[in-house]
Amino acid sequence: MEQFSEFFENLAFMTFSHDRFWVLCAIIVAVILVYQLLLRFAPKAVGPVHHFLQRHPLIWICIPAALLIYFVYVSLGWNLWVSVSDWESGQLEASYGWGGFGNYAKMFSSPDFWPSLRNTLLLFCLIPLCLLLGLGLALIMDQGLRGTALFRTLILLPFALSFVVDSVTGSLRLPPAGDTVPRKVTEPVCPLVRRTRPARE
Repeated sequence: MEQFSEFFENLAFMTFSHDRFWVLCAIIVAVILVYQLLLRFAPKAVGPVHHFLQRHPLIWICIPAALLIYFVYVSLGWNLWVSVSDWESGQLEASYGWGGFGNYAKMFSSPDFWPSLRNTLLLFCLIPLCLLLGLGLALIMDQGLRGTALFRTLILLPFALSFVVDSVTGSLRLPPAGDTVPRKVTEPVCPLVRRTRPARE
């Protein structure tokens, strides 16, 4: 986890601390906004560009593709290189020299590696089964059978209620306004709940 946190900190520093990055983002956003405004209010001014983009719609994918390549694949390659570098753990100053495969040897010799790998593979095998099960249920409910609305509500209700329940219970557990001490665990969470008998002193 420390390596990942240091990696993201270095990546954020290298990316977002430079003014050129923000200037480039501002230029891209400004060009897109100007194009959309001209397309709406003066379509003849951007007619050739609009026709060109209609003939080549994949150009719009260049921006998200560039962001994906940079933040995913470049970061992945940088992280792989760090894993074989001579950057020792606990060393504050980065070092990118060749260090061999000692980190991988240490990883494979760790007793926690194989249970983690087994759990990862198990999760990897269960995810397609869950997707197939969800797709099968969706196809069944799409047939318009009796009770489909009820099952759809039962399936979607936990996703809708989880945010509401978490928000309500969290707000009830937080201290009142002006108070810095949260409520005790022994106090009732819901204000509608009252003690049936006085607490022992």
